[in-house]
Amino acid sequence: MLANELDWSESKKSIIIELRDDVYWNDSVKCSVDDIIFSFDIYSDPKVQSRFLGYFENFYTDKDGYIDSSKTFEKLDSNRLKIKFKDNSQPQLIDIDYPIIPKHFWSKFKREEIPTSHIPSYVSNGAFVLERWEKEEAIILAKNPNCFLVNEATVNR
Repeated sequence: MLANELDWSESKKSIIIELRDDVYWNDSVKCSVDDIIFSFDIYSDPKVQSRFLGYFENFYTDKDGYIDSSKTFEKLDSNRLKIKFKDNSQPQLIDIDYPIIPKHFWSKFKREEIPTSHIPSYVSNGAFVLERWEKEEAIILAKNPNCFLVNEATVNR
């Protein structure tokens, strides 16, 4: 939903993603190509122990599955990103269908500490944000006024 347009190359060895220009994190920071690159980088980093680790076989990776960003990503401008896939791969849309996380929030943490820490991320770009979490009782969500999906008819809570 972040993309305005997806353009596969004729050979299917790359895709250009053009981001919507109206996507903001709930803290009012604009979602960018840098967030996408950062998300793939952190998900493929063995130090993070992401549940997505090992799913990037169509990307340029090292022996541990860590994405080689210099070979894989080409930032064309602030709203356009080219993702290149390795030779003899058969990429599909599912190869790029991962949750995008805010670089400005997650880059503050040491990656090796992320798997064992309890870092609550209150930064999202969905229609709802976490307002309050009452452990073992309730999770209270509130409407995200910065989200392009929200309108007058959206439920407040």
